[in-house]
Amino acid sequence: MAGSGSFGRLTVSSIGRRSIVVFMMAMFLVASVPLMFSGGAMGAVPSEPLGLEGIAGDGQVTLNWTAPASNGGSPITGYQVHRGNASGNESLIASLGDTLAYVDADVVNGLTYWYCVTANNADGESMASNEIFSTPIGVPLAPYGIDAVAGDSSVGLNWTAPVSNGGSNITGYAIYRGLSAGSADLLVTVGNVTEFVDAGLVNGVTYWYSVSAESSYGLGTRSYEISATPVKVAASPIGLSAVTGSNSITLNWTAPRDIGGSAIINYTVYRGTEAWNLTVLVVLSDVPNYTDANVIPGRTYYYMVSATNGAGEGTRSDLVPALIRTVPSAVLDLTAIVVEGSVRLSWRAPEDDGGSAIEHYVVYRGNSVNDETVYRTIGGSTLIFTDTNVNNGLRYWYSIRASNAIGAGERSEDVAAVPITVPSVPTGLTASRNGTAVTLKWNAPGSDGGADISNYAIYRGFEGGEKTIIVTVGNVRTYTDTSVELGENYRYHVTALNEAGEGLASNEVSIVPITPPSEPIGLVGVAGSGQVTLNWTAPEGSGGSNISAYKVFRDDGTGAVNIATVGSVLTYIDEDVADGRSYLYYIVAVNNNGAGDLSNPIMVSMGGAAVVETEESGYDVYLLSAAVVLAAALLVMSSMYLRQRRTSK
Repeated sequence: MAGSGSFGRLTVSSIGRRSIVVFMMAMFLVASVPLMFSGGAMGAVPSEPLGLEGIAGDGQVTLNWTAPASNGGSPITGYQVHRGNASGNESLIASLGDTLAYVDADVVNGLTYWYCVTANNADGESMASNEIFSTPIGVPLAPYGIDAVAGDSSVGLNWTAPVSNGGSNITGYAIYRGLSAGSADLLVTVGNVTEFVDAGLVNGVTYWYSVSAESSYGLGTRSYEISATPVKVAASPIGLSAVTGSNSITLNWTAPRDIGGSAIINYTVYRGTEAWNLTVLVVLSDVPNYTDANVIPGRTYYYMVSATNGAGEGTRSDLVPALIRTVPSAVLDLTAIVVEGSVRLSWRAPEDDGGSAIEHYVVYRGNSVNDETVYRTIGGSTLIFTDTNVNNGLRYWYSIRASNAIGAGERSEDVAAVPITVPSVPTGLTASRNGTAVTLKWNAPGSDGGADISNYAIYRGFEGGEKTIIVTVGNVRTYTDTSVELGENYRYHVTALNEAGEGLASNEVSIVPITPPSEPIGLVGVAGSGQVTLNWTAPEGSGGSNISAYKVFRDDGTGAVNIATVGSVLTYIDEDVADGRSYLYYIVAVNNNGAGDLSNPIMVSMGGAAVVETEESGYDVYLLSAAVVLAAALLVMSSMYLRQRRTSK
């Protein structure tokens, strides 16, 4: 049977050409496996380095490791060291040859570093070794930012702690001091502080300082050096004096005995016009004098000087006053007040007496502005002058000048005044009756006292009593007093007033205000045999004066006639009458002021006729007479009619 021969023999005819190719590739792969695992001609990278460890030192970390278990079939050519500040964050810091150790000196004491190592051969870099960390430790670094502040017999030091404490906490600081650069020796050790005051020093001497930090590992390096010179402010300048010139004051002084260990930098000059209120006038360089030209003669100035050194401004010198004497300034607030018949001047002393007491004042007077001449000289303590040598109504101009030992100052502003007095008496006062009032009239005073009359005062009183003012009127010369009682005896006088006051009283007048009487009342008439008897009652108002007479008026139809004037009686008999006639009567009362009003008229008929009486008054007598005659005629006719009827019965 074909193909049943030996199973080891393979013929092309039994398989296709494609199957032969696949078979040959498979045989090649089988043959390559032993070569890959036996380090044969086929290469690979090394395995990772083994046993990495780190030894921390002062400013360094020493690394050691063991070669990889396999070099990958090719010799190790070198190692690469990786470092980081955190686990898993390493980066390459060094590439080495075929060595198994490395010292990392680029580290800071106290900081923790992470490391790993890889191996290299011709085929590449291995996987990383085990990861380790290490913290280098050593003495602290030098403190920095050291500063020295000089004081009075002391130096204050302060600094900033080192950037690195070397991996161990700082326990203190060593302070070094010397009198020159590079000569400092240990002065003192302090705790974990960053300042120190070196006291008890000599002012003016320069001291040099440096500082080092200390930890449990040891004393670190020193800081850079710094120097300071302790000083204090200078004492006050001495011997300050002031010399006055015509328009300046020159100051001189001597430097302080104790300058405080530091050179004087400048002097400060203080000035004021009050001893307790000085301000800086000028700051000078190191010169012990100054001329003050900005001064006003006659004004007192006060001065002090201080010295300034490196420590600051020292105490001020003694207070020194200075004054340039001159004439006084002008007097102030001159005023002129007019009083009766004089001018009163008052003023205030000059603001500046020129540095010398006021000895006297000179009063100038004139009749026009800027035309005054010397009039009076009065004492320097007097601030008032009264000029009585004046004419009322004239205008005077005044000014004042103050004088001291140096001379006379400038004159004050001019003031003017017109002296006045009260008016003289009003003249020609008269009083007249004006109905139920009293009218007064008078003439202006002969002199108005130098000022216009502003008012007149009216005084009134009763007989035997004191007069009092009843009214003040303007510049008029008549007044009617309506507040009088009829029949009272009044006394009057008048005074004139102006700016200066009230003048003297005028002549006195006396008057009794009266009016004509009112009408007599209750007039009645009785017809008799050949006569008419009239009776009446006195008026209710006498008009302020006694009734002196009564006038009897009668109208017989031809007009009213005053048939009689009788004394102060209340009856009258008219015998000049005829029977059969009617007469109209009325009465008028008379006093010192004249006849009063008409009484009530009455009609009297003669021959037994009834008396007709009326109480009307104040109408036309003639109309009344006609009405009465008509009434009488009607009465007669009525009487005749009645008599006729009786006869017919």
